[in-house]
Order: sequence, then structure tokens, then C-alpha cells
Amino acid sequence: MNRPFVGALLLAFTLAHGAQAETRPTEDFGDDNPTCIDWTDGCIVCEKQPDGAPACSTPGIACEQSAAHCLKDEKETPSSHK
Repeated sequence: MNRPFVGALLLAFTLAHGAQAETRPTEDFGDDNPTCIDWTDGCIVCEKQPDGAPACSTPGIACEQSAAHCLKDEKETPSSHK
């Protein structure tokens, strides 16, 4: 590889990594939305466990991450997740 290409690749990685560090991880969505029991960002799906901690899947190879959003709210379901 030539040096300008490697430098550009490192710069792109650094910028992308920095942008991720500024946003809260999808796993933390439940902390900000206490009545949400299932949520996703298009890459992973999380479910609030009885102790309140999230259990999340691993992302697929070709996922397209978006802003996390609630799939199921405890107000809409029986109280089995409390």
C-alpha cells in the first residue's frame, strides 16, 4: 500500500471512531427510556432483563445502524417483565 492511502485510511478510521465515542451505545437506550423493554438500532436488538440490565444480540455483518428506537413498551404488555 502507498503511504497516502494508509494515512487516509487511518484518518477515516479515527474520525469514525471519534463519532461513535460521542454517542451513547444502543445498550444504554433502556436507561434513557425506562418503560421500553425491547429496542433496536437496526444492528442489534436489546431486551431489558428482570434486574433492569440489557441483554443484547451481536450485530450482523451487513447491518445498517440507525438511531435506537423502542420496539415494545411495558405499558403495552402485561407486567411479566417487571
